[in-house]
Amino acid sequence: MTKLRLGLTFVLSSPLWLRLCLLFEDFHGGWSLVAGAVLPGLAFVTASLAWWLRLRLGRRLAIALIAFNLAVTIEDLAVGRTGANQGWPVLTWNLADAAEYPNQLDCAVTILSNQPRGLWAFQEMSRAETKALERRLRLRCIHLEYHDQGSRNGPALCVPVENDWVVQSGYAHEMTGDAVNRYLFAEVIPPNGPVLNVANVHLQSYWGSRTGRESPNSGIFSQLQATRRQLQKMTRRQRAQVKRISRRYQGMKDPLLLIGDFNSTANTWIHHHLRQNFQDAHRQRGWGFGGSRPMPFLPQSMSPRLDYLYASNDLLWSGETRTIPASDDCSDHRLVQSWLSLKAATTDRD
Repeated sequence: MTKLRLGLTFVLSSPLWLRLCLLFEDFHGGWSLVAGAVLPGLAFVTASLAWWLRLRLGRRLAIALIAFNLAVTIEDLAVGRTGANQGWPVLTWNLADAAEYPNQLDCAVTILSNQPRGLWAFQEMSRAETKALERRLRLRCIHLEYHDQGSRNGPALCVPVENDWVVQSGYAHEMTGDAVNRYLFAEVIPPNGPVLNVANVHLQSYWGSRTGRESPNSGIFSQLQATRRQLQKMTRRQRAQVKRISRRYQGMKDPLLLIGDFNSTANTWIHHHLRQNFQDAHRQRGWGFGGSRPMPFLPQSMSPRLDYLYASNDLLWSGETRTIPASDDCSDHRLVQSWLSLKAATTDRD
């Protein structure tokens, strides 16, 4: 192999090495959130370059590099199994940025009125908004503020008032020892089903990681430094949050759902960690890339997936997992909806 081919091979295989680094906790840092978001596009560009340089690289090497890079590109591409939707409907939706959507509640009611009624999880909801949804959509909800230090918003879990749905025993669980944010844990009993433990989480966000030292009038270098600090704080807390949540539920015998806004793409370490013990609804029964965070400069098919439905291994995603395009009009996150069943033969209540 000539020096030119060796150099090209090293450069054109860089997305693969980057993807491997994202698997390891020791490498999980501020860079990984950026890398996770841009990696599919970078790998596609690199695969295209390998095709363009195929004569210099040689046919076999070019095909290998194209295959590796396309594998990284389509890693989160799902081709769900066909069949009828069965079981209990489940959805998650971050109703954030209410100021940008002045008719958000009316819009949300319209969208939700057309969804199968079941277990609905929301993030960034105020208590008043939750009460309004309860009244207008005939729901029974549990709401929690993220913290007691002036927080108005938080997660909510809702079920229909009909068909014997039950939501009970709502608890506020701390995310980490060094952060005030909490997540909502509750027991949900679907019709003719067992007790489901449900954790509605909202992992550390970029905007929630501001240090208070940022200045809009600072120079470019200072702004880049502030961005780096925010990303580092965000990843450090996300990692601690996921590890704490995982330890809390380790060995739990009852079925468990872990759902909400994870503020990270599926190729980062925290999702690799979660998929060791949980089933990802999108990868089980989704179609396409499942983008749930629309971006103005990207087509919807290429938008990042930040909102997730995870189920323990004694449960089964038994219907199509999809995002609802019309929900773009209500929030900067798309509603994610799927269907859930119990793997075991028995579904008797405790």
